[in-house]
Amino acid sequence: MERHKRGSVFLFSLFAVAFLASLVSVGLTRTMTELNVANRSLASSRAFHLAEAGVDQALTALNTPGIVNGWTTSTCGGISCKTLTRDDLSGGRVVIEITDWNGTTPSVLASGFVPNQATPAATRRVEVSLSGPTTPNPRILHAIVGAADAVVGQGPLWMDDTTV
Repeated sequence: MERHKRGSVFLFSLFAVAFLASLVSVGLTRTMTELNVANRSLASSRAFHLAEAGVDQALTALNTPGIVNGWTTSTCGGISCKTLTRDDLSGGRVVIEITDWNGTTPSVLASGFVPNQATPAATRRVEVSLSGPTTPNPRILHAIVGAADAVVGQGPLWMDDTTV
């Protein structure tokens, strides 16, 4: 009888350890999943803020005649445009494109990449199209995020936030 008790206690202990090990495994898996989701969310948020900062920089360039520091002329989708690429100190990159730079309907596309453009963990794009009178300057000081068209000053502002 004593022998059966020892065997029963051993089997019970073995099952208890296996059960606790499976609970620890499930807990660690869930923690790692939550950590990955949080890191992706942080990267996406950083990329979006980089893209928004790019829009602000483009609007500053449009509102400041003669500002060309760092801007290059290139082709964006078959259309002549000005581009600027900036690396963020925290490891991100923003690429800004302005089409119709000197025209009446400039369009800004800012793309934020985190941690870099070559192998991004997150990419966010913000596009702003301006229309209306170009005088008096400034056209617009800050971008407004909205789901529908908004009227700002002398003309409409349209913004599209795209997750890639």
